[in-house]
Amino acid sequence: MNFSPEDLAMFASGTEVYMAILSEKGIVKKANTKWYGKLQISERNFIGSEIFDFIHTNDRFGFKRSIVRLKTEKQKCHYLVQFVDAQLRSYTFQLDLTYKNKAVYLVGFDVTDHYKERLSLQEMSSMAKVGAWYHDPIRNQNFWSDECYEIHDLEIGTPIDADQALNYYEPEYRGEIDKLIRRLYEKNEPYDFSGAIRTAKGQRKWIRTQARPTMHEGKLIFIYGITADQTRLRENQRRLEFEAETRELALKGIKSGLFDYDVKKDLVFFSPEFKKMLGLPKKMERVSESDFRDLVHPEDREKATHIVTEDSQGNHYFNNYRVKHKNGTYRHYEVHGWKKKDAKGNTVRMIGNLIDVHEKVLVQQERVRIMNSLEAMLNNGFIYSMLMDRDGRIMQADQRTIDIIVHDYNVDPRKEKVRYVDVMPDIFKKTFKQEFARALKGNTIRKEVERPLLDGSMQWLDVMYRPIRNDKDEIVFVLTNLMDVTERKKAELSTVEAEAKANQLSNLKSKVLSDLSHEIRTPLNGIMGINELLTKDCLDVGQRKLLEKQKESSVRLLKTLTDMILLSDQLSIKEILKPVHLDANEVIRVCYDMYVHMAKIKKLDFQINLPKSSAKILVDKELFIASLSAIVNNALKYTHKGSVTMDCKKHKKKGNIAISISDTGIGIESKDFGKIFNDSEREIGLHKKFEGSGIRLGAAKKYLESMGGTIRVVSSLGKGSEFIITMPSET
Repeated sequence: MNFSPEDLAMFASGTEVYMAILSEKGIVKKANTKWYGKLQISERNFIGSEIFDFIHTNDRFGFKRSIVRLKTEKQKCHYLVQFVDAQLRSYTFQLDLTYKNKAVYLVGFDVTDHYKERLSLQEMSSMAKVGAWYHDPIRNQNFWSDECYEIHDLEIGTPIDADQALNYYEPEYRGEIDKLIRRLYEKNEPYDFSGAIRTAKGQRKWIRTQARPTMHEGKLIFIYGITADQTRLRENQRRLEFEAETRELALKGIKSGLFDYDVKKDLVFFSPEFKKMLGLPKKMERVSESDFRDLVHPEDREKATHIVTEDSQGNHYFNNYRVKHKNGTYRHYEVHGWKKKDAKGNTVRMIGNLIDVHEKVLVQQERVRIMNSLEAMLNNGFIYSMLMDRDGRIMQADQRTIDIIVHDYNVDPRKEKVRYVDVMPDIFKKTFKQEFARALKGNTIRKEVERPLLDGSMQWLDVMYRPIRNDKDEIVFVLTNLMDVTERKKAELSTVEAEAKANQLSNLKSKVLSDLSHEIRTPLNGIMGINELLTKDCLDVGQRKLLEKQKESSVRLLKTLTDMILLSDQLSIKEILKPVHLDANEVIRVCYDMYVHMAKIKKLDFQINLPKSSAKILVDKELFIASLSAIVNNALKYTHKGSVTMDCKKHKKKGNIAISISDTGIGIESKDFGKIFNDSEREIGLHKKFEGSGIRLGAAKKYLESMGGTIRVVSSLGKGSEFIITMPSET
């Protein structure tokens, strides 16, 4: 049976239901009388006004949006909203909205008393920054506080149901939350769950949700819950866990431990891993100082106290001693601590770290042993030996080398960092950089070098640069050995001299044979000619036979003489010179560099003057340098103060160069000029080549002349000498 309009009017006026008809813009067209009494306004002030004017400011926007959505979706909706009366008292209404014929039909109930609990929950949620929510399973209604929307990155007021809320959980957690929700519905058990969600903006957040059921006569009628954003808390927790794990792993990695010493109670706390290494019981939280000292090596116990009581100055504590491990072995530790003192300056607590340095100590001990062994080898092996790091600094050297460096340069490599390049003879400097770089690349460099000594003699050194690698096959040092091979060189020179004398004898033999060829061939040819004439005369048979025998003997004698001369020529034909085109300035500079160090030691002014444009000379390089070096060495040897100068001049018209070596030495008397080039002086054979031969002036003159040059001397006794060498050149 249907109600009549009168019946509906009676119900509307006597019911607790609030009814109204609104325009699409929210203007009140009709309303029952319940509104006037509740809002304390007249019908005239209510009808024709916007209903939003009577709604709490916080709810106006959401309610307007509901009406707009209602017009679009044209479906009935429910809305919880607060109204404010003329006395500014608020009331909570549960409204049902329906859109039809361009009008909004509103039916509501005053649920203020029921909503107080919700308001309290919402306010608490706002203050605690925790999202509050509830679910009405009977009406299938949900409520989220603003914080819940913020956690899920949703716009406040967005409709949400239980299934949608569940879908925000990351897939790996949905199974677990499903089980908890089923247990809540089936067994009415509350739950406390932590997991990750994926918000509406795609962000991953960690939340904690707690839910509690409300029961009535054994039936579930309501579920209250809170949701907290624990993303930052979890990040902080994970960071703290990571830092703690890192600290423990770091301590474990270096086999070290933390300690906390309570002085008053005489108890020491050790980190768990360190206690495990020492073999202390896990249940033993703290160890007495005396018990710990029992673990210290007997030789170290006297110094192994955590607190130096008489030390009232400073807060830092440092010590080192050996501690016994559970396997019975002792390991070396460095102990660093920080003292906490009371107002009187007494140490009451110390916190620190025991750092395992056992391998480091063993390496240091082994290093000392190796360095001592190396030092013994250096002092008893090569005449000069040095160990250099990758920067060329001398790390260790034999005593003889150290004595020379201290004497010549007034620095001690044992007491300060010294680079080898700063204390080496100048003759080594030009090539050292390249040779050292090659050694750092793994090459072993070896060569022979000659250098002049203060007494004017020459010393030959066998020089070797050898790379030294560590256990990782990395080159960390370069070992330099310089062996004195002067005696061997002297033996070689003696051999060469013997060969030279043999060559001289061979030349003499050739000359004798040549003379024989002239002195014997001529009369022999005359005899043979007369013999030929006699055979043409009329002689008897006996005379002819005698002449034929004489002719036969003459032919045999001539053949024998010819064979001897040919053999002598074959022995003499030998290429002993190997001339090449050289830059004159460059060759003279090489010779100059060889003697710079000697000049510095004798404190002489050693100068070189070369033309801007150099000339080319055709010479045997090694013999030319040997000859030039002999003259320079002679000048430095007999000059005790003053200077030695090397000059070079070009003569384009004459087609030669003039090289002069002048000094301010003792000089030579004119009557002795011939003696200085005497062939009886020691010489070196031409077919053996050396870089700086140590030859004397007689040999130098002979070699220069063999290459097309000349040498002469100008000198005055007590005023110095000048040797002038002239060599053919090509401009």
